[in-house]
Amino acid sequence: LTVAVLRGLKRLRCREAVPVIAGDLLADPDPEVRWYAADSLGEIGCAEVLDSLLAILKQEPSSRVREAVISAWERLDPAALAPERRQELAGELLRVLHSDADVLVRKSAARALGRLGRDGELEALAKSLAGNEPAVAEEAMKSALALTGARREGLEKLGGWLKEMKQPGSFQVLLYRFWLESVQDRPEDREEAREVSRRLASLLVKEARWGEAVEMLESQLR
Repeated sequence: LTVAVLRGLKRLRCREAVPVIAGDLLADPDPEVRWYAADSLGEIGCAEVLDSLLAILKQEPSSRVREAVISAWERLDPAALAPERRQELAGELLRVLHSDADVLVRKSAARALGRLGRDGELEALAKSLAGNEPAVAEEAMKSALALTGARREGLEKLGGWLKEMKQPGSFQVLLYRFWLESVQDRPEDREEAREVSRRLASLLVKEARWGEAVEMLESQLR
């Protein structure tokens, strides 16, 4: 019955029910109820439930519920959060990314950091690539790229960290492909696009990705 009620509240986006959902139902002994409570809060989208979600994540034994809590955060509008709350949330997401036992939860945390839009986490995301499962590292890299805002300064900084931390060349390739896609269709950035293309081609040769390197060099000659 409780789950059916939560489904209805989620569908109706009933803000009046937020105190009950964020209080009693997030603490329900049944993990399925807690999952639906977190999911409903995300769908309703109230920034004021952040404290409740932060509290439950630190003590929640179910990885499925932890993932639902992070998913709820992703659906909050970052602009609705005060800067100090965004910083607090970013810190908790980084803690989860580095220490949670479940790979899907860590992957969700990496994705949510990109959604949060705080470029202060760029270096931490770059560091998280090392030693993480490929799925988590790839998500962290996507978020890091998103946080650069496709700006040259941010991309150069991220590239420098990747090199300094001796991350696999595949991450550098992702960076330069993202950078190239961001500038190649803008006439005012033609010179920058050429420069990025040269860097990418050189990196592809270094990585022995011959087919991609040839394709990139041919595109420069067109």
